[in-house]
Amino acid sequence: MNKIIFFDIDGTLLDVSRKMLEPHPSTFKALQKCRGNNIKLFIATSRGVLPEPLKKFKFDGYIFCDGHKVIIDDEVFIHDKFSYDDLKLLSDSFEKNDGAYYWYGEGKYFNKYNHSSLMQYHSTLYLGKKIMDFAIKEYDLKDVSGESCCAMFESVEKLENTLSLIEGKFAIHPYRTGCIRMDVYPLGYDKGGACKYVYEKLGY
Repeated sequence: MNKIIFFDIDGTLLDVSRKMLEPHPSTFKALQKCRGNNIKLFIATSRGVLPEPLKKFKFDGYIFCDGHKVIIDDEVFIHDKFSYDDLKLLSDSFEKNDGAYYWYGEGKYFNKYNHSSLMQYHSTLYLGKKIMDFAIKEYDLKDVSGESCCAMFESVEKLENTLSLIEGKFAIHPYRTGCIRMDVYPLGYDKGGACKYVYEKLGY
């Protein structure tokens, strides 16, 4: 019987909140053991890019952006992106409610809010450092090839106000406690649907 294992990153292979910024050595040993048993190994994450510590191991494929980008054996099969009109609607909606936000696409981060307290709080929680020093700070929306975005808000009320402007037009994951934010993706597969897609694509 053919088998596949899908691994999330945050809270599974890594846990930034607990200062676990790279996998334990035993994790790589376990992955190698699975590989030796002919088990296909995939990453399935809401992140848009693989963290450096995980590049030490070659996975059979990757589900990024919560299902909106699927790579199998280095070939891209699904790659959903925002249109320019999508980017404009989102940025206008975020800014109307004082949101701090960043875009991710094609291996690049676009972030003009690096020094806002909202962004620094988010970056500390999920990246382990205050500043996204690798992000492009000056950009035009026309230059953004957006696959996902994340927006932070000062209150649940401002998050809800933003949701009312964009709900139904995108795949949205709102978080109303802790770091109040929303992760937004183009409409398409979710992570579970993408896992099923991979399973069927491989003929299992």
